[in-house]
Amino acid sequence: MRNKQKTLSLPNILQSIKRQESFDQNSIELLISLIKTIRPKPIYKTGFAEIQLRKLTQFLKNDAVLLSKFRELFSSVFHQSDITEVITNSGILEENGFFSELNRRFSHKFLPPLKQQGSFLSVIDTIFYSRKDYIWVQDVSNLIWEELFECIGFNLNMKDPKVRLQISQALSTISFHIASLSLERIIRKYYKASEADDPFVLQSQTIQELIRRINRNENFNELKELLPKLLYECEQVLSSIRKLSITRGTSVKLTHTLLQLSQYINRIYLTLTFLGDENIDYKRITNQFKLIIENENTKNSIKDYLRGSIGFLAYRIAEHERNTGEHYITTTSEEYKAMLKSAMKGGFIISFIVVIKSLFHYVKFAPFWQGFAYSINYATGFLLIHSTGSTLATKQPAMTASAIASSIDRKDKHVDMARLAILISRVIRSQTASFIGNLIIVFPLALLFALIFDKLFGFSLAHGEVAQSMIDAQNPLKSLCLLYACFTGFFLFLSGIISGYFDNLVLYEKIPQRIKLHPFLKRILSPNKLDKVANYIQNNLGAFMGNLTLGFFLGMASFVGYIFGIPFDIRHITISTGYYAIGLYGLNFHVSFSDFFFSGLGVLLIGFFNFLISFSLAFMVALASRKIKFNRYRSLGKYIYWLFKKYPRDFIFPPKKTRVASDFLPLEKKEAKQ
Repeated sequence: MRNKQKTLSLPNILQSIKRQESFDQNSIELLISLIKTIRPKPIYKTGFAEIQLRKLTQFLKNDAVLLSKFRELFSSVFHQSDITEVITNSGILEENGFFSELNRRFSHKFLPPLKQQGSFLSVIDTIFYSRKDYIWVQDVSNLIWEELFECIGFNLNMKDPKVRLQISQALSTISFHIASLSLERIIRKYYKASEADDPFVLQSQTIQELIRRINRNENFNELKELLPKLLYECEQVLSSIRKLSITRGTSVKLTHTLLQLSQYINRIYLTLTFLGDENIDYKRITNQFKLIIENENTKNSIKDYLRGSIGFLAYRIAEHERNTGEHYITTTSEEYKAMLKSAMKGGFIISFIVVIKSLFHYVKFAPFWQGFAYSINYATGFLLIHSTGSTLATKQPAMTASAIASSIDRKDKHVDMARLAILISRVIRSQTASFIGNLIIVFPLALLFALIFDKLFGFSLAHGEVAQSMIDAQNPLKSLCLLYACFTGFFLFLSGIISGYFDNLVLYEKIPQRIKLHPFLKRILSPNKLDKVANYIQNNLGAFMGNLTLGFFLGMASFVGYIFGIPFDIRHITISTGYYAIGLYGLNFHVSFSDFFFSGLGVLLIGFFNFLISFSLAFMVALASRKIKFNRYRSLGKYIYWLFKKYPRDFIFPPKKTRVASDFLPLEKKEAKQ
């Protein structure tokens, strides 16, 4: 039947529905065919789906007989299935442990689970059978869905014993889940209340009384009006816990539990809208509809599960990076000069790292110990940069990306592209300042060190083949330096995540307070010194661990490549610049123009890929952690291009006049005409 109906148009299908005398279990095929006429090909062409949905709504509004038949069809499919599971489970986080859920999804990739016959989820799976249906369903404007749902109507027949039983079971299950989760130790760590005042307990008691009245056909309007007030109080408690977690830290378990409670509360709100003939919240119905379709399409997706699970903890980590990253975005000339000076200090320290690593070439270490020596050298330098308040250019992207993502409010329907483009121009300008500050010190200072070792000590940091290999290592025509630069970008991103993780951990585990109460430390340190140690750890543990791990990531990379026999190494712009300078001196600047040009260009490209990879990964994590689906990259690109074309200097130096969104009016008028 599906193959025959592939060629049917929307009007033909609607006429088929209109001609039906009655509907049964096989009537679902009509809805399958209907969705086929709406589903865009390719799936990302949302405009087609929006046009079809508008046509469907218009057909239903203009034809009372068709609307009546359509409602009868929908009611037939809806009431013949069990809606309990769709209310209590779909779109709600699983209770399974991380690895248990991962194993379930992995096994279902090879052997799909049996569908529960009679469940409304099974109906949804059958109608929206494409695993990518959720993409166009999500992208279609909420207003279009709301208009369609309002036209169809979603009133449940509470006089039907079957429907009444299903609603009662669903409400009872959800209310017990909320009360049970609220009593978890991890929640009570942040919130305490007596049973008489606890909104989580009171909502469960109220729902049980509501169910009793529903089953007795008694008036329940009073309880229906009371429940939203209790649920609002529950939401306020969850909000206060989230605020406390900013200063006290969070965990995957806490974030998971808070999200579960929010989902269950929203599900009760949704169910309450069905218990009456007035004030149906079609906005909430639309949001839940989209959520259910996405959940059913991705319920066996390993990629989506991993992304969602990592996103729990990533939110707090990303928030830490945002708070740090805001200091790296310059606006005024004074801030720009301060960034340049800070980067120059960082370049001074990096110069020593380059020279020490060059000297390690002449020490006959075993491969592992050579990598270990490189790691200690890198880590020490990075920690010195942090402790002196200096700047390393490539450490910025992971943090500034989170600051940019935080400027996109996921609750807003409209993203201010002009403001976002201006913010990105500031980030690029700040990043350019830090690159310039690092490089204008590293290059001449590395040359100076090479000269000093040669003239004063008669020792060459690099000569002959070693010097040539330093030049060739930065040449994209002779090495895989750009691939290695991408590896470095990933390590820079990962070190930012590790830094955020430990900053969160030090708060959540109350490490400073525990240090102050440690019996051994109290015996050997005075109270004043103990306070200083605790405060230092609170303020610096994340940075210490981030820089330490980055040092080992970079230092051990070549060793990993060596033992596995694979092309795996790192290229960092500041270190590559130092090597380039030492290599030129070691060859007495007698290098071909090709080597001089392409190795110099390679250094700049290494910096570009360091920045691009670390920034992109951090930006994606920051968006995912806030549940932001930002699909307007092309539009943003137009705004950035327009700004660059009109004010190219803004991307390198701070403008005399601060740019504002109104500067983009010519572009916005042009787009409006198109």
